[in-house]
Amino acid sequence: MGCCTSIPADSPKNHTAEEKQGMLVEGTGTTSNNIQNTTNGAHGPHTTNGSNGGVISMHNTKKRNKKSNNKNKNIGKNASSSSMNDNRVRYKILLLGPGMSGKTTIIKQMRKLHGQQYTQKDFMNCKPHLTSNLIESFRKLCIYSDILAEQPSMSQQNSNTSAGTNGSGSNEEKTNRPLQKNETLVLEENKELRDEIARLNDRTTFTEALYIKFSKILSDPGIQKTLEYRYQFQLNDNFDYLTENMDKYCQNDYIPTFQDYLNVKQRTVGIQKLNFTLAAKQNNNVTEHYEIHDAGGQRNERKKWMHVILG
Repeated sequence: MGCCTSIPADSPKNHTAEEKQGMLVEGTGTTSNNIQNTTNGAHGPHTTNGSNGGVISMHNTKKRNKKSNNKNKNIGKNASSSSMNDNRVRYKILLLGPGMSGKTTIIKQMRKLHGQQYTQKDFMNCKPHLTSNLIESFRKLCIYSDILAEQPSMSQQNSNTSAGTNGSGSNEEKTNRPLQKNETLVLEENKELRDEIARLNDRTTFTEALYIKFSKILSDPGIQKTLEYRYQFQLNDNFDYLTENMDKYCQNDYIPTFQDYLNVKQRTVGIQKLNFTLAAKQNNNVTEHYEIHDAGGQRNERKKWMHVILG
């Protein structure tokens, strides 16, 4: 480490160029008690001047700067923490997807967890849709049992690309084998019943007599074989749930449950909105507000998506 020496101004001693280059004289009348450590720069030892003309160490200056920076960081941290106490975060979510992909099901679940609780009236309003879903599924089953019997090449053509896409793994193994002609036809004694069910419409009332007919046709081997190829005519994924509970739906005094409400399929028209707020937690004190939009997935409903995106 080099050092700097203070020389009186009246000193008669002459120095060479090399000696002058190695020394730095600060002020006049400075004694050796003012000498401080210096740091080596690119051109030799150097110091900085104090306000009194003395020599100030760069090492001490760096210490003061470091303390100042730490103090500023603490101030910024405290300010950020203070602003978090009054923070309110808002999320706007738009659920998109094709029809019957489960967007409304998410809305129903989020409302039960965080939103306004359901009433008995909400569940009773879904009962006609439960029976409508059930009737539509059985009608489609009976129609396609004839179609697949007459056109077995239809299943063979699609088995490699579509098998198991809407079913379980076991269903996928069954559908890998192409159908044989007339394999999905119902038994002779059930043909008239099959034709009757195929002519039903959504306005048909689901009675106990209709429940008995559905139970009988469901046990037919041809209908069971048609179910194995359900991916070809997009049978609703709530079919298994509905058939397990259809003995209740024909009762006039039956009140649907939340599971019924969750499994019912109803077309969404327009845009439905759900708002709810999650209270601040102890560790972050941030209140979160959610605004979830459920847009209809049918093609003619998709033009309405932009209103939410731009809004």
